[in-house]
Amino acid sequence: MDPLTIDPRTSASPLMSSTHDLEAAPPSARPMSTCTAALMLSAFSLGVGVFLMPSVFAQLGLGLGVTLLVLFGLLSTAVAFAITTIADHHAMASMAELVARVPLAPTLSHVFVLITLVTGNASHLQLVASMAFDLMESFVTGDYGAYAFTRAHKAVLLLLFIGAVLPFCLVADLSRLKHMGKLVSATVILTCVALVSNCAYSIAHDGAIGVGPSTANATLPALPADAGTAIRLLPTICFTYTSLFSLFPLRTVLLAKDAARGAAQMRRAVLVAGALQTALYTIVATAAALAFGEEAGATVHGTRQANGNVLYNFAPNDYLITSLSFLLVVVIVLDYPIIQFPAVDAARHLLPRAIGEAPHLQLGATVAFAAAVLALDLFIPDLSDLFGLCGSLGISGYCYIIPGGVIARLGHTRGLQLFGALTCVVGVFILVASTYFIMQHITTNSSS
Repeated sequence: MDPLTIDPRTSASPLMSSTHDLEAAPPSARPMSTCTAALMLSAFSLGVGVFLMPSVFAQLGLGLGVTLLVLFGLLSTAVAFAITTIADHHAMASMAELVARVPLAPTLSHVFVLITLVTGNASHLQLVASMAFDLMESFVTGDYGAYAFTRAHKAVLLLLFIGAVLPFCLVADLSRLKHMGKLVSATVILTCVALVSNCAYSIAHDGAIGVGPSTANATLPALPADAGTAIRLLPTICFTYTSLFSLFPLRTVLLAKDAARGAAQMRRAVLVAGALQTALYTIVATAAALAFGEEAGATVHGTRQANGNVLYNFAPNDYLITSLSFLLVVVIVLDYPIIQFPAVDAARHLLPRAIGEAPHLQLGATVAFAAAVLALDLFIPDLSDLFGLCGSLGISGYCYIIPGGVIARLGHTRGLQLFGALTCVVGVFILVASTYFIMQHITTNSSS
């Protein structure tokens, strides 16, 4: 399997769930518009990380927040475009062929995949565990904000969630969940539409919505409190742009019928996908930041704290947002085995052959990953720190360092080679500096 892609024939991963059906169809049945291809590229990026972006803007300030979001959108789009161009130039069909030409890259790519997927699963379950607790608190007890969400509560919910999907974690084929990626993306988009609509109404009428402040009193900082805060939040912005995960499976589909036309369409799809992702995240983050100010994703209601999730700025009696939040809990839990599936494959490539081919590896890996997710969620209670670690330890390498090395080594022009080197520098900076400030933030929070 490609170290930088997920095989749609063996996995129902949300990275390529939309491409799964096209892979199985005859060539004549594969017509695809550029917009459809762009949506497929964007599917993995359109995840729950969008609901943390308003809290990033609330800490960075609107101007710097938009600037960094656009800059990383341009960078990630340029990286994907350059990788596609280099693959076309060298007539290479997969990322594996490109990565194999860069020293240490094949092994490192598997490491970055493993870290990204395990921390990503932990981030997802952290988000939905607190949401599930609050939904039960509001609609079962009727005393919203009266109960503390303790570590014991979280552990019980996490065990219930993982236990519920455990049968899917132990099978060799996830085809029964092949459409889950589409459902996750659709639920996220619907929630974004509802969120932006509510925020726009609040901004237009200067009225309060949810449990945040009124728009008239919402304020945002001009700049972050310090440089460390900005560096710490960079990986959360990186979390936005992950189209590289599904780049080559989609490219394979587009080139199958007409290589020249498919290559040109692939490059157009990369540009459209980058613009789509940047626009969606910018609109959602800006609308919520303007509506709630510094309280975006930071609201405290009773004993309940948002930890970066802007959906907490809406009261439980906002039944549209609440219903969509419940649906998010369901689809994100079902997404757990889909994300774990390629993580097992990455671990298989990193282990000695005798262990990697052992018949019980799937069971052992499932238990190990569940233990890692539980440990991360129980000992890193701040959701923004978890998403940040996913970005700094995983995505920095997966989407910047490794592709940057490929571009620097295989780029057929001097400009491409320099761009690849710059991309590597950006990735290494996030890996080292952002991880340092995230760990410092985690340590400070735990000691206080």
